[in-house]
Amino acid sequence: MGYCGEHTAVKGNVDVAVAVTLRCKAWTCPECADGRKRQLIAQGIGGTPNKFLTLTTRRVEGMTPEEAAKRLSYAWRLCRLRVMRHYKMKRLPFLAIMERHKSGWPHLHLLLRAKWIDQKLLSNWMKELADGPNVWIEHLDQAHKAVVYCSKYCSKCVQKIGSAKRYWQSRDYDLREKPEPKIKFAAGEGWEMWPLDLYHMANNWLQMGYKVEWLSSDKIQRMNTLDPPT
Repeated sequence: MGYCGEHTAVKGNVDVAVAVTLRCKAWTCPECADGRKRQLIAQGIGGTPNKFLTLTTRRVEGMTPEEAAKRLSYAWRLCRLRVMRHYKMKRLPFLAIMERHKSGWPHLHLLLRAKWIDQKLLSNWMKELADGPNVWIEHLDQAHKAVVYCSKYCSKCVQKIGSAKRYWQSRDYDLREKPEPKIKFAAGEGWEMWPLDLYHMANNWLQMGYKVEWLSSDKIQRMNTLDPPT
């Protein structure tokens, strides 16, 4: 997206104005990709997973990797229901991440918070649902091991394969406290888009004699230079 970080949304009146940097938040954007990865890593760690599961599907003649990714996603949804029913679980929190293997074929990696799940049982179900008997499940017995897996699979393996999602999670996976809602803006609510990045916009206001403050998640800082706030 060409506007990413280069345009600012501004809303204000005579006394106070608010400016927000416009970001596309796309995985393919060089400005936003690193931030998206950091968010996903934090999301993975935030679920305090104790199991790591990898699901595969066998190559089928005439099937594309995109079709295989959809098949794998659907198989996991059914497999999860079977696991919950078999072990009488009320919930099975998970974060699922799609990976395109170097061969081009998809794998599905999952961070879980669950008790014992039998690997052979999973293999039998996945063979039936997606012709994918190769199932790997590992217990994450130490907190730092979970962090390592989250950092590896949440940053390097997130890929878009056809219409399948890059990643998705159950609503009860992330245990972190929800952050305060961010400033939102919409057309027709007094917001205007300016073709300046946030720092140049603030500098213009300083030169006009206005007081400028940075509002971040932890503090407000007076701006006197073009350098970003720390």
